[in-house]
Amino acid sequence: MVNYYKLALLLCQNGVLTVVFEAIFVSHDFRNQIIQISFEILWSCIEGIGAECLVVLAKQEYIWGIQGLFSTVVSNGYKLDDKCLRNELLILINYLLSLPEAIGYFLISKPTESKTKNPTFLELLFDYAIVD
Repeated sequence: MVNYYKLALLLCQNGVLTVVFEAIFVSHDFRNQIIQISFEILWSCIEGIGAECLVVLAKQEYIWGIQGLFSTVVSNGYKLDDKCLRNELLILINYLLSLPEAIGYFLISKPTESKTKNPTFLELLFDYAIVD
């Protein structure tokens, strides 16, 4: 178990976790295997170190990326694997909302080129929870 902890700590300290997380957003298809592998690495780090390893992901662009992925999965996902990814995203969102550094980013709307205002991530979550 000590080696597992050291490996997870090494991944987090060397910025590998952010690279893994960015790989999620590079994929244009949420069913891509890179997303599944990225989440496995993410869960391994959380299991080895704890949720505090996610502090590096408490950035606006990552929160907006999760928002986009979550919206796409909820809107277009119908397979069992899609629902599992949705659930994994909800767990990740829950972890991120427990970090004081990340809470403010859930309250900021992503800017758009159109004149309509995008909902904040928190508004989107409430909308899916209440309406859908």
